[in-house]
Amino acid sequence: MKSYLSQSFLGSKIKQLRKYMQKIKRKRYLSRKKTDEVFEEIYKKNNWGDTESVSGPGSRLDRTDKIRKALPAILATYGCHSL
Repeated sequence: MKSYLSQSFLGSKIKQLRKYMQKIKRKRYLSRKKTDEVFEEIYKKNNWGDTESVSGPGSRLDRTDKIRKALPAILATYGCHSL
């Protein structure tokens, strides 16, 4: 039983290490790109993993409800006709 527990523990640590190394590799890869290229890649690959918005969870309808409702009044206050 002890051998199984240590193998299981070791296996989980190896998985954590692999995930950490992939994260470092990805950061290094992205650090060599221009900012607009990084954002384009994140957008195209849906790196945020959100099912509603590839721009990330902060862009979902439920998260933007208040600002979307307030925008017409804000735009009218400042006389904005386009964004």
